[in-house]
Amino acid sequence: MTIYVCLTAGEWRNLCSMGRIRLHESRVVSFSEQIDSELCHRLFSLAPDRFAIGDTSDYLIAEGRSLRREIEGVLSPDSASGVRWLLLADIVRFFPIRSDDSWVFEADAQKAQVLLGAAEFEPFWNSWFRAQIVDQACINGLTAMRALGVHGPRVSCDCQAPCDCEIVAWRSIARMAADPASRDLGSGDISASMLSIRDRLYDLVREDSDSGSILVSCPIELINLRTGANILEQDGELADRACRLHEKYQTVPFDPVLIRADDLVELAALLKARAPDVFTDEWTPAMVPLYVRYNHRIGFGTVAPDDIIAAVRAIEEADGRRAAGLLAFLLGIMLGSNKAHALERLLNPGRFDVAAAVPEQSPGIGEASGSMDIASNAAAGGEPPTLPAPTGLEPEASPATTGNCEPP
Repeated sequence: MTIYVCLTAGEWRNLCSMGRIRLHESRVVSFSEQIDSELCHRLFSLAPDRFAIGDTSDYLIAEGRSLRREIEGVLSPDSASGVRWLLLADIVRFFPIRSDDSWVFEADAQKAQVLLGAAEFEPFWNSWFRAQIVDQACINGLTAMRALGVHGPRVSCDCQAPCDCEIVAWRSIARMAADPASRDLGSGDISASMLSIRDRLYDLVREDSDSGSILVSCPIELINLRTGANILEQDGELADRACRLHEKYQTVPFDPVLIRADDLVELAALLKARAPDVFTDEWTPAMVPLYVRYNHRIGFGTVAPDDIIAAVRAIEEADGRRAAGLLAFLLGIMLGSNKAHALERLLNPGRFDVAAAVPEQSPGIGEASGSMDIASNAAAGGEPPTLPAPTGLEPEASPATTGNCEPP
């Protein structure tokens, strides 16, 4: 019987220098024959949760013969509860989790005169890692929804007993957001399509992103991308109306509450009627530009909590809780674990008894911006990365776009 345990770098250095460490036997996974995926996933899940997902440079895997209950007749602390000694003398070899991590440990391994093997567990880590990315994305999205008070049912099912249909539905969205390879672009699922073209859609409306005109151009460009045709060339009356509104709001600073302006509400209803297959009750003509804009701002800039709160509130008033819930969920995924949690603590401080000072009431929108800065994930670090998209899965670019919204 061979045992394996995932050690932190600190535990590993203590083991190498002192010849022993104590740990609970529940962290150890035993392999009697061939190493398999299920046992490896258990091994990674039992490791101390002290790293940002994706960063494995603080971990090694130890292969050993056994744990010991005593050393020289001295029992391990609380041995009756499963605490055991792991001795360096019982270790066969150590493994970095990924080959890229080897250099982190090579110098210390040489000094300690211990064998550092190849990254044999890396394929198993990759599959476990992908599952954790999706789980973390789902938790972050649901956290943002709860913080913003827009957590509502996504599906209706006929299950007679308590079921997990609801979480399965949200996890499906989280998977598509976190793992581009999971997006079935041939299924007709608008969420899969939107998550695939969101960056290209932002590029088309980038010049409008700081003005209210994005609320005009963005849903029109989405129709063009999804249908492969220029809707303004097909409908002169719609083109005239869209261009008048685009010009009107081009000088108006962007504000989410603009989606409730009467003329923009009328345009949204018209676009939804002209392209019923492009929009849904969640992906509305008003929700799409808010998501595209704030998704880019969170990823590449700085977004104040006020802006996120105002966007979700505005879409809830305009299009209902389902659209607001989806927007909050997707923005929560983009915020990542640290910032989604910070948003929850900002809006619901009373939920955290451990807080040093709990205000008597939750801060209003005007108080929020000075309390938490939601900077870009790239600048702040520590957020779960998005898995890279495989080549060949992104949809082809549509030859027809609205450009500067000039009528045909």
